Amino acid sequence: PDKEYLKALDTKLDEELAEYHKDQNVEELESIRKTKAEKRGGFEKKILLKTVTDNAIETCDSGAKKIFTRNRSGNLHLSLHDSRIQKTEVHENTLQLTMDRIFQYTDEETIYSGVIEFTKVYVEECSILVFDYPYGYEGETSFSGQSYSLTEYNDRYPNAEFEIVTEGYNGYATCFQGWIWDGESEPLFGIMNIWNMGDMVYLLED
Repeated sequence: PDKEYLKALDTKLDEELAEYHKDQNVEELESIRKTKAEKRGGFEKKILLKTVTDNAIETCDSGAKKIFTRNRSGNLHLSLHDSRIQKTEVHENTLQLTMDRIFQYTDEETIYSGVIEFTKVYVEECSILVFDYPYGYEGETSFSGQSYSLTEYNDRYPNAEFEIVTEGYNGYATCFQGWIWDGESEPLFGIMNIWNMGDMVYLLED
């Protein structure tokens, strides 16, 4: 992985050196370098840009992880249906969901483990609705339950797994609906609402 990183770094430096030899304008070269870093990223985390499509930006890091950034205006060939959120962590305004599996659909189905990372999250606007049994079962027309903040949910269900049945994306809102599994108890129906102005990033591991 380090060999691949150094090769890419050499290529980038050669590219910038060629631009300098063309104009020999140091200030303009620095401006170009900053613009490229903002659009395409730098090398601080050893992340390499691979492809850009209408639906996502795909990169990889020196550890050979696949990284996809969702484009809000398009569909993505990754699915969380039947995936389970095993851990929910908040770090300032970043939300990380540790997944047992993430499905990728290209020519065939590929299953990864990994993390979903939401950046620029409005934590106070996020919530998890937990419905009392037996809502969701045939014949039930009424329901009751509790709305939790992310911290409250972690405190109340520290070992629970949230199985995603449906996933929805609308503007800056993300909604997961599914089952909350907590030990040997019957699963509870839940809705997870996430509000963020940043990116939704898929960090995939084989």
